[in-house]
Amino acid sequence: MASRLNETVLLLLSDGMNNRKFLYDLCLVSRSFNAAFSKRLWRCLEINARNKHCLIASARRDNLLGSKNLQLVRILIYKNKTSGYFADRRVYVEPLKQLIEKLPGLQTIAFEEMEVPTNLLAAVFGVSKLRSLSLKLKFITMDKVRYMQSPDGPATGPNSNEFVDSEIEKVKNRFIDEMKLLNVAIRNDLDSLNKTGERMLLELPSFERSRVFPFLTRLTILSMFGNMNYWSAWLLEILIGSPCLKHLSLSISSWLVTERRCLPLPYIQPCRNFFSGLCKAYGKKATVLLKLRSLRLAYPIQFPDRSTLSALTDTKHLEELYICNYDWLQAGYTLPSDVLSPRVTPALTRLFLRGMDKSILEQQDKIFDSTSRQISTLGVEDWAGGEGVQYMSISKLVGRVPNILIHMRNLNEKFLSTAQEYLLHTGSTKQLSIAVDSGCIGSCDFFMGPDFVQLCVMLGRMEALEALWIVHTRGFLGTRSRAHQSNLRLITSTLLEDCRKLRYLKIDNMAWRVHRSDQQAEPGRGAPAGRAERLDSWEDEVECPRLFHTPEPLPGWRTSHHVDW
Repeated sequence: MASRLNETVLLLLSDGMNNRKFLYDLCLVSRSFNAAFSKRLWRCLEINARNKHCLIASARRDNLLGSKNLQLVRILIYKNKTSGYFADRRVYVEPLKQLIEKLPGLQTIAFEEMEVPTNLLAAVFGVSKLRSLSLKLKFITMDKVRYMQSPDGPATGPNSNEFVDSEIEKVKNRFIDEMKLLNVAIRNDLDSLNKTGERMLLELPSFERSRVFPFLTRLTILSMFGNMNYWSAWLLEILIGSPCLKHLSLSISSWLVTERRCLPLPYIQPCRNFFSGLCKAYGKKATVLLKLRSLRLAYPIQFPDRSTLSALTDTKHLEELYICNYDWLQAGYTLPSDVLSPRVTPALTRLFLRGMDKSILEQQDKIFDSTSRQISTLGVEDWAGGEGVQYMSISKLVGRVPNILIHMRNLNEKFLSTAQEYLLHTGSTKQLSIAVDSGCIGSCDFFMGPDFVQLCVMLGRMEALEALWIVHTRGFLGTRSRAHQSNLRLITSTLLEDCRKLRYLKIDNMAWRVHRSDQQAEPGRGAPAGRAERLDSWEDEVECPRLFHTPEPLPGWRTSHHVDW
């Protein structure tokens, strides 16, 4: 009885722990501790650049596939951060397929920056209890798919699983040739584009008729490419068979967007009307409306109007929207005001806009009507207009929302003097996320200069600020040198000193929990600033504010968070 009680208590304790290092240490205490706390570690299986070799090394692969702990896995994450044309080779496809088949309790799958061949994608949709699927695809051509799946496959050496140099160069040149052909086709005529586009299409697995995904609640398909008609027909079958779907996110490959951006309207139209056509097709075939709670459509997919969207989902359940409606003819953003009406979306609490213009500011009283609903989070990436007036003109708007996500194009003296005007009006802001263009702060020079000091002073005047996230400091983070670590400690201490009520701080993907020794201490000489405790990635996902985990499509949000799925 005592042993059973002890095991039950340990399992309850493990459910509340999210620090992986601490869980690993507890597993070394005793066998009973290992039996309890290892279950928490096995709940999420993440395969990344550091441990991908376990899929191709025969001994380690056999140990992994034969482990009894695989029945404990609920979340499978595969992150591919390796650069190059063939970061994911054929040798990883079959082991991943076998691994998925060995996970009876699997509920969540996330593939990030991956080339997903047909047989692997078929295995993914073969999971019986699939609740969440996130696929961030990597641009791939049909010739490359056939090459990866061919019986001969890439040439390999006797002691290596790498492509030989000659094969890499051969297929790389073929890839470049296809890109040249596609460019020619785009600039010639639409018929050639369609013919060439089919060669780029990923072979999507077909479903049995009336296939149902009864548990699927979240679907994220990012960086789609090729012929959009194929994707539309494929997604339609999934949506019809997923009556419990609550969260939907879609985006198109940035490569296709870049190539078609300056083309005439007929070339970009299939991408713009992709989701609208999907809604209409669903309304004709399906008998039950979805009850989506969040919907994110990235550029260039146009967000539909109320009548079109109502063919897919009941808008009264929508709580979160990401809208990017760019009008090519007017060179500006358009707002689906009918969808944002409080009567149409009464449950809306989180609104993210790709672009902001005067029309939105003119309708802010209607959109942010506090008597009908309360929007708690507002995110804006691009403020149309001049570099100075745009920020001053939103002082009234930001005062309505306690949690704000803004995209700053420049952090310089001119901008800071302008930004100060509207930051001073954010006295009620509790959570603030600042996304900066990657080229603006490419090193720690910004954090060591006077501009950062001025920014800290402005943040310190936001008396209610409890959570701060500074994004896109690429070039400063990612290094583990002692000098940069020392600078990082100086930066965190400066922010803690100026922002006296700060409880959570995040710089890119590194998060801290702030402990205050004196909650009521006022700024001044000798006043304790508090202590910043570095959070584990799991702790960040569970404990930090939801604003810190805004998923794609948004600029710079490249990390997938399993809790948000």
